[in-house]
Amino acid sequence: MFGLNPIVLYLVFALAASNVVTGIGWKLAASRADKAKQQLVLCEDRFQAFRDETEALGKKHAAGIVKLIEVSDAVNTETKAHYEQNLARSLADLDRLRRQYASVRPGSGPNPPVSRGPDRIADIPADCIPLAEQSAVTTAQVFGWQDWYREQKDKYEAFRREMQNAESR
Repeated sequence: MFGLNPIVLYLVFALAASNVVTGIGWKLAASRADKAKQQLVLCEDRFQAFRDETEALGKKHAAGIVKLIEVSDAVNTETKAHYEQNLARSLADLDRLRRQYASVRPGSGPNPPVSRGPDRIADIPADCIPLAEQSAVTTAQVFGWQDWYREQKDKYEAFRREMQNAESR
């Protein structure tokens, strides 16, 4: 054909074809790289948004926990004061009963023949007063614990509903 050796001509065509294929491959690789870069940027943006949202939610929960601790401490203080008032009142009643019993019955006398409930303070056996004191203390403790538990439960449930409402917004 142009006075060239056909082998050289075939080699020139093969080189041109390989250059075209290499160019197309290069463009495809560059296109894939650009697409991967775009996906990476998108993933980084999503991750940053997730991180910011998680951090904000964590701060909100931390503030809520601080508030819950403050409320729990207030409930504890209030319950303790209420318990101490009830206990002091019960012990004062028992002390008054003990003084009345001592003033009415200075010495020991015969036991009543029939076992029935006392009609007067003087008829209360002497060993019942410490038992009554222990019962009063235990009862005050149980009622105090029940009140404390009820208040703590109500405050925690209100806190939990508040946090769920905050998360749903």
